[in-house]
Amino acid sequence: MTRSSPRQERGRSGLRRFFRALCATAVLTAHANSAGAETLSDVGKAGFETCLQAFPDSKAAHTTMKDSGWRFELSSGRFRLYSKNGRRVLAGTTTSSNDHSGCMIAVSKLSGAQAVNLAKEIVSRIPGAKPVQPTDGDALAEWVATVNGVKVHIGAMDVGDFHFMRGAGVLMQSQ
Repeated sequence: MTRSSPRQERGRSGLRRFFRALCATAVLTAHANSAGAETLSDVGKAGFETCLQAFPDSKAAHTTMKDSGWRFELSSGRFRLYSKNGRRVLAGTTTSSNDHSGCMIAVSKLSGAQAVNLAKEIVSRIPGAKPVQPTDGDALAEWVATVNGVKVHIGAMDVGDFHFMRGAGVLMQSQ
């Protein structure tokens, strides 16, 4: 029988700590309540604001998202999707082939009402944003504003399927 070296034992101990931490995280995630959804909303809001920094330049938005720690997931042709928090928060930027420039976020298990509140928080930071009657059948609430010199519609979108998860979100696109 071979005996483990002290270095191998430390390595195993580190793996055990990592595994315990991973299990604890899984348990906490499984028992997350609405307070957890608020935390994910904060991540989503930060992702939306990151996209806004580069708006309407889609190439700069892609770079800004990646530099801000968002993981590139896929390009659907019209949007590039990024994720954080184990794909429980998605952010999207438009591609150069899209007719409109835009940003979007979706948060796992976010309700439509929570999406409206999140959109209100985002819109409150955009000077001159005004509420309007929704022009999109899927929008729960909508605003018009000018962002970086471009007129946009911002809408709170109801729960939908977003490739990796299901939740509601906020979408902004140029007019």
